[in-house]
Amino acid sequence: MVVLKPNFVSPSGFAREGCTRTPVLRPLVDFSVEAGASKVIIAEGPSSPDPEDSVFGPEYSNVTGLVQALQQIHPSVHIAYMNLNQDSFTWIDLGGNSTFYGAYAADQLFSLYNIRMDEDSYYYAPDSKGYNPQGYGPGLYAIANTILEADVLINVPKLKVHHLTGVTLSLKNTIGITVSSTGNSTNEESIRDIPHWNNTAVRPQENLTRQDSFENDIVWRVVADLNKVVFYTNKSGELKSTRQRRYLSVVDGVVGMEGPTVYNPSGVPRPTGAIIAGEDPVAVDAVCSRVMGFNYTILNTITNVKNISEHAFGKADPTSIAVVGTSLCNETFGQSYVPHINYEDSQIGPGRLRLQDFSPLRAELVKTSPEIP
Repeated sequence: MVVLKPNFVSPSGFAREGCTRTPVLRPLVDFSVEAGASKVIIAEGPSSPDPEDSVFGPEYSNVTGLVQALQQIHPSVHIAYMNLNQDSFTWIDLGGNSTFYGAYAADQLFSLYNIRMDEDSYYYAPDSKGYNPQGYGPGLYAIANTILEADVLINVPKLKVHHLTGVTLSLKNTIGITVSSTGNSTNEESIRDIPHWNNTAVRPQENLTRQDSFENDIVWRVVADLNKVVFYTNKSGELKSTRQRRYLSVVDGVVGMEGPTVYNPSGVPRPTGAIIAGEDPVAVDAVCSRVMGFNYTILNTITNVKNISEHAFGKADPTSIAVVGTSLCNETFGQSYVPHINYEDSQIGPGRLRLQDFSPLRAELVKTSPEIP
């Protein structure tokens, strides 16, 4: 089974410049069928539960229309969509293999809505196998079963900026593989309760200072853990030492999103005319950051995960990345995205990588040099 994972955000937060465009998904389905897939699922877990599957409908992504049309074109192949928030799920506990191991305890971590993780009802629910963890532990995630059942995962994020992580690309798009609710959330804001903040941000009044921008040490750990899940857990949810499914990132940068700024809080479309694809999500995100004019070496979600040695899933060393296609020195990529207001240009700009740090290699050089990753 091939699973395509776009980024559709949610019905309330849907913006075409900030969400994967459906025309980018169309050829990926065709290519999957041509490669021999008998089942292709377009799967996304919106940031809100979206019980009506609205984000998949004609008012938003119109994946429903795409699926209907493609099913007629490829009648012998099962083509469908899945709201991962409505999917069954499996608890996966990375334990000592989690990036949180030895760094934070449960009572030091807080959800997006400032719920302390060890007090969160989200983690008191049985999964599809009947297992109930009876509370949060660092490295515990409720993963949608459609993701675990995939033989091939094609990650199709959008080229855009983000208030917490600077950029949101291949690596961070995996957050949508967790379910928004386990069916046991007593707090209405208890939605997709993965850690976002730590207790160093708690003021004496017990109000949480949102650790936006560079000070956030939590979200990159979640992102790293979820990518370990994508690459190394088998269909039963067991973490293995070898990769368990094939993977491809295809970043929709036809029209990206920059900002938001104080002048446009909803973000600004940025025509870029680029599709960036590769089998290494860390390398892809490093190149995407370069396309956006950002220095990836100061972005935690890229710099910290590239140093993971156990259950590694990528690297961001420019000397080992072969970029084939339009030169990154092309004038198309000569201007920089406006960062989120949490990432001032004075922070992310002066350390930008030089153009030659990602010099494209000619296709014929790649063909004659199989050792180039």
